[in-house]
Amino acid sequence: MVILCISSSSPVSTTIFTSICVSVYPETHASALPSIVDRESAGIGRRRPLRSAAEWNDGRVRLALFKEHTNNAIISQTNLVTTANGAQTTATTISNVDAIRMQGVELSAEKDNVFVNGLQPFGSVTYVDSRILSDPNWAGTDPLTGKPTTVVGKRVPFVPDWRAKFGVTYRPNESWAYTVAARYSGKQYSTLDNTDIIPHVFGAFDNFFVVDMKVHYKATKNFSFDFGIDNLFNKQYTLFHPFPGRTYVLAAKYTF
Repeated sequence: MVILCISSSSPVSTTIFTSICVSVYPETHASALPSIVDRESAGIGRRRPLRSAAEWNDGRVRLALFKEHTNNAIISQTNLVTTANGAQTTATTISNVDAIRMQGVELSAEKDNVFVNGLQPFGSVTYVDSRILSDPNWAGTDPLTGKPTTVVGKRVPFVPDWRAKFGVTYRPNESWAYTVAARYSGKQYSTLDNTDIIPHVFGAFDNFFVVDMKVHYKATKNFSFDFGIDNLFNKQYTLFHPFPGRTYVLAAKYTF
């Protein structure tokens, strides 16, 4: 279990939750994307995690419940704006949100030698109820209607409600390993008032479900190869920018 108190999010892999005691799967490229930084280092955030785990020689199950209340959360956003000559560009704004709350549950498990030797299923699922509780200084408008909006009760930006990863690895011997895994992430918002509701456009954060596969071959003690296909079924989705479709990966590794 990993505790993340200061974190950032980038589009290509897992969006990292801020200020909650929950393990996450890194799956985002390191790019200049919006980030959320809390104030817990100053003693303002209050974390209430509760964990339970059962482990065996060839497997484990872990359950984590968490609740976090953070005052004066600093949230950085990067949005598209239209200049005077009609061109679109990105602009970063930083807001001090009076109070936010995140609470939820994470369940993860893995087990070796299921049905046959070398077969290892694994997975995790996380649910986060993230809400903005107070922001009296907010004075935004809906870009589609021009009407004033509110942020109270809206979801915290860049935090999906559901996130899951399930897969299976088969190791017939010490040289070969075959893995198939599926990843799901729920809808994320990039604005405090959650008005970015149009999917598949630049700046959007869509929900997605993708399947990846990988073959690992350990040729010698020091030399190994990997071949994989990311996004096997060529799912089209956007996380700030359009994500790559089906991608083939070939890698070699030599250790001294």
